[in-house]
Amino acid sequence: MRTALVLTVLSMVAILLGLGWLTYGAIAAATIGAVGLGALVGVSELVARYTDSPEDALFAWPGLLYIAVNMLAAGAALGLAHGFDLLDLSTKSQSARLLTETLVAGVGAMAFFRSAVFTVRVGSTDVAVGPASVLQVILNAVDRACDRERALPRAQFVSQLMNGVSFTKAADILPQFCFSAMQNVSVGDRQVVLDWIKLLKSDTTVEDDQKPLLLGLRLLNIVGREVLTKTVDGLGPQIRSSLSISVDTVLRLQRVDFARDAPAVIALCYALAQGAIAVDAAALGRVADTIGGQPFDNEVKVLLLASELLKAFGDGVVGQALKMFTPGAA
Repeated sequence: MRTALVLTVLSMVAILLGLGWLTYGAIAAATIGAVGLGALVGVSELVARYTDSPEDALFAWPGLLYIAVNMLAAGAALGLAHGFDLLDLSTKSQSARLLTETLVAGVGAMAFFRSAVFTVRVGSTDVAVGPASVLQVILNAVDRACDRERALPRAQFVSQLMNGVSFTKAADILPQFCFSAMQNVSVGDRQVVLDWIKLLKSDTTVEDDQKPLLLGLRLLNIVGREVLTKTVDGLGPQIRSSLSISVDTVLRLQRVDFARDAPAVIALCYALAQGAIAVDAAALGRVADTIGGQPFDNEVKVLLLASELLKAFGDGVVGQALKMFTPGAA
């Protein structure tokens, strides 16, 4: 979908460039070129700021607003440079003049907005006074808006991915595998993460079941979703907690008829965990179908299903679901 959108936008730009050249000549083409360079400057900055998932920032409305500000600044700069001959290029040919003005306006406009006349220290913060202060206000607003829009999907993703991961087992091996899978993670970035993990290990104010989630969020910022997902899945049992199941849960499982009750048990677990644990209910349903197609007796199938539910939800949710469960209920 996003690829199609990008290709559509590029096609529209190409069409506008051609129509502009035929209708208004080189000036229209120069305007589109300068605005395009301004957009490229904005895109490159957003990509640098949101390394884990830059496309989310680019296609969110705050990111689009920031890109639009860059485009507007580049277009205004070209208008001023050409209208008042600020670069003193009146003696040059039209093509040379427009090309120079396009490059200067497209790249130089935002360089101007990033400049400061002087810097004032307020408390422990350096505040730029000048054009940079205007841009910083916009950029800060974009940062907050992008963070708000991306916070929930990031939290749900990490909650689902790191569910069942043991912090004790994963703290050392998971970051090393993630960093090894990447080619351009600097030594400094690696050391910052490793120092943070060392502090988290000794932090008694954070619950043990919260530490894997914090580790996942920290690594997500460095390596992105795909690498983190593949690494966690690849390490598998090496970093996952041993499944624990209470005697009460085992006794209640004996009442379950797999063919009749599996959908109801899955639905109960999902309903109880909704909002606290991000689990793909459709994926669990496919796993149940796979188990149901195996030539095992009912007891083995129920235990296999219980294993998947324990990995997804934990003994607390599964036990509570089985307490609420009525065998044979529709």
